[in-house]
Amino acid sequence: PENLDAIEHEAEWSFFVYMAADCDLAECMFDNLLAMKKIGSSRDVHICVFFHGPLLTDTFFARLNRESHLRDDFIFRFVNAYSNKPETLKQALVNNMALYPARKKMVILSGHGLGWRGALRDDATWKLYQRSRNIFHPSVDIADDIALLESDRQKVMTQIRGRINPSALFKGSIFDILAFDACDMGNIETQRHFFDMAKFLVVSEVKEYGIGYPYEAILQKITSSPCINPREIAAFLVETMGASSRAAYGENPPVPITQIVVESSRFPDLLRHFNVFARELTSYLNNGGGDLITNCIKQTYSFDRLHRDLKGLILNLLDENGLPESLRFAANSFVNLFDQSGLILAQDVPGGRYLPNGLSVYLPPPEKFIQNYKEIAGGDPGLQSWMSFLSAYYNYMLAGHPEKNPVTMST
Repeated sequence: PENLDAIEHEAEWSFFVYMAADCDLAECMFDNLLAMKKIGSSRDVHICVFFHGPLLTDTFFARLNRESHLRDDFIFRFVNAYSNKPETLKQALVNNMALYPARKKMVILSGHGLGWRGALRDDATWKLYQRSRNIFHPSVDIADDIALLESDRQKVMTQIRGRINPSALFKGSIFDILAFDACDMGNIETQRHFFDMAKFLVVSEVKEYGIGYPYEAILQKITSSPCINPREIAAFLVETMGASSRAAYGENPPVPITQIVVESSRFPDLLRHFNVFARELTSYLNNGGGDLITNCIKQTYSFDRLHRDLKGLILNLLDENGLPESLRFAANSFVNLFDQSGLILAQDVPGGRYLPNGLSVYLPPPEKFIQNYKEIAGGDPGLQSWMSFLSAYYNYMLAGHPEKNPVTMST
């Protein structure tokens, strides 16, 4: 009844978490769902989740309430959904905004991050369970159960249609905060894809620890002060995430803690500066700078051997003598924009030449290059310039064997 009465009620906040939990993180993510439920929705705050779990019928969309049983919070249940498909994410977002609108909207994407390669991962865990004979399909015909599920869905749709105004489904589509409770999402390629979808992006350049965001603390902050502005909540998320990770893993975790808040309106300026820097870097590489550039790349922090910290790379270059003035100017301009333009509103990163600064760029060795990157980079001038640098860099690395350059070889 609470969820039915809340349909189309414009709350102060919508807090929606898209949980791609069909993976080895399912237990932690379900604990996070229960932490959100412990706070529960109110007239001021809609707390909704799309949870895609590891079993065939573990998937549901729900508005969470504090006093109810979880099954009573369900709006829809699904069989065999795929959380890594863009249309699934899009439909979940549209459903949430249409049913439970709000003046301020926060969306969190939770799971195993894949960066520009696809955002979140879906492991089809139930198939692995079935192959290992840890679970069994019932021997009886389950058509009646599927028909009952469909009947329940139709009843829900009838109730919703009686409450909703199709001519005014939701107000606007941009989110105030889009946060990634996932690893490896703080690269310039991913940010380029998402920056126009939200005012503030919250990302981690490297590993997100398995405990995930401190959902209870974030929701306590929002529910106790619903008039709080999104900028403060984004900064609070970074602060509390760092504190909770250090509480769990100590002051020197095995992988650095990296959280930043990006002011999306400043991101196009960053892309323009990155475009100039990539062009100058390519020119220097083609004019004898290969040894120096390669040495700087080797010194720059890498979490996965596929990406390098972008600011760290530039700081390493600026520490070298003999750079062309045009490249030095482009590098300094990029660092100044990164540090002083308001692009980074809040951060919890180690920083410096040899450690993460919050934003990485795709820079793998030739044998690790993923061909899909050419398609991703093709639509943006800055990334096209970076592709030109990668091509020149691989030619230098593969001296005498240009046919092995992964950028120029046919797919």
